[in-house]
Amino acid sequence: MKKSSIILIIIALFPFLSYAQDTKPLITLSTTTVSPGNDDDGEPIEELNITLHLGAAKSTPIRIDWGDGNLLDYTIGSSEPVSVSETVDLGAKIKIYGDISFVDASQTYLVAVELGQAATLNVLRLSQNKITSIDLSKAPNLKELMITDNKISELNIGVCPHLQELYCGYNNLNNLTLSNNKEISVLNCNNNKITQLDLTMLKDLEIFVPSDNTLNSPLDLSANTKLRTLDIANCGLKELKINTKYLRRLVAVGNKLAKIEVSPKGKAKYLYHIDIRKNELDACAINDILVFLCDKPIDSDNIAGGYIIKLDGNKGSTQYDYDLVKTSAGWKVDTKGNGTGCSTAKIFDNSDTQNGTATILADNVQVAFGTPINKGKEVIIRLIPNTGYVAESVKFEDTPLTADEKDKNDYKITLKISGFISYTFGVNTGTDNTFNSEIIIRRHENTFDISGLQANKKYIVCNALGQIVETGTTSHNGNITFTLNTSGCYFLNVGNGTLKIILP
Repeated sequence: MKKSSIILIIIALFPFLSYAQDTKPLITLSTTTVSPGNDDDGEPIEELNITLHLGAAKSTPIRIDWGDGNLLDYTIGSSEPVSVSETVDLGAKIKIYGDISFVDASQTYLVAVELGQAATLNVLRLSQNKITSIDLSKAPNLKELMITDNKISELNIGVCPHLQELYCGYNNLNNLTLSNNKEISVLNCNNNKITQLDLTMLKDLEIFVPSDNTLNSPLDLSANTKLRTLDIANCGLKELKINTKYLRRLVAVGNKLAKIEVSPKGKAKYLYHIDIRKNELDACAINDILVFLCDKPIDSDNIAGGYIIKLDGNKGSTQYDYDLVKTSAGWKVDTKGNGTGCSTAKIFDNSDTQNGTATILADNVQVAFGTPINKGKEVIIRLIPNTGYVAESVKFEDTPLTADEKDKNDYKITLKISGFISYTFGVNTGTDNTFNSEIIIRRHENTFDISGLQANKKYIVCNALGQIVETGTTSHNGNITFTLNTSGCYFLNVGNGTLKIILP
């Protein structure tokens, strides 16, 4: 065996046969018996240059048997992982002893790993080897496991309940059970043979990379509300459910998706990179994604390459509304749409509804936010202030809207492109002219007859949650009649006046 190259403090070099017999190693690493190639003289390589990265508390003593039965005695001289190198024979079994918390044996010609007394082990990295199986039951406190690019077909991580990061891509896994791993925040299982994943228990999941697996649809990520990075490239998905407002990177190239919702409510404030090439998105579906993008995503000042959108290979990649791409804010897109592929547009609500709500009227019919409306149609944005508040302002994207002269709660807009409205309410400090006259209320069971209101005035009845239950216009005599079906507190809004109604 050749001389060691060690970045450690070597205390002694002599055999500890009795120690090795009485104490189980933390980990045993078995190297390949097959020569990795020929040397410069064309002779088969019979020795392997092995470099390990080990970590523990500072001044922790450790011992290593490099496969010849002799133990080297070391002390970790740093609080950071340090390197130790040695030349070993083919088929060597390297045994490591001590209270070690970090082991990185990546690219070390390993074919097998056996964990012994490994309760102190927090990080285990074994990437780019030829390991076929691993028993993790002796490492219950493992927080990070990296076994990328091996030959593993079964993996039981349920015995490691504190696991936070798992990197197991490029193996032969058919399934992955995660029900006992609630602390996982990073899961990279790309390029396996996995078809089904249940992620409902992973409430802290932030990075998820299952790309190049044939996953069953739908992929339900609705429980993963902290998700920041998602890479589902080439998974054959037809349906995707996302429910996170923190999404920053989305890679979904090479699927069969006909729609993607990038934000559960409001703008996608963090999203700066979208690669959704080669799906089945039409122009309307692409518009529904672009409208949720922010001018300047949060925490994106130092993003290399800027803000990226990749759309090529979709049905609507040349026909979407290009004006939705915020090029002036730095967004870059790979194909330019001509705006001919979608005849409808949508209005979304991006406001704080603490002091009031809003509704949309198209052809005098109330429609929900996010409903497709024919482009070119005039619609009314009607604000519904809570008691004690009045409408203050409305914007469609960055464009202020003007209130109707007759009804200050109505704002008209000719819809040409999808966008968000935002609105504000102010405290009502003015005189209530609507109810200056005497109001007469008559009730028969659940039906109310109210007189004394201003004539020919629009009115709205809302419940305590701000939901509209009745709309109409006062008669030429200032009368209205309506029926309430559920007991509770209601508010009648007529002009700038509000009347509270209690139905027992």
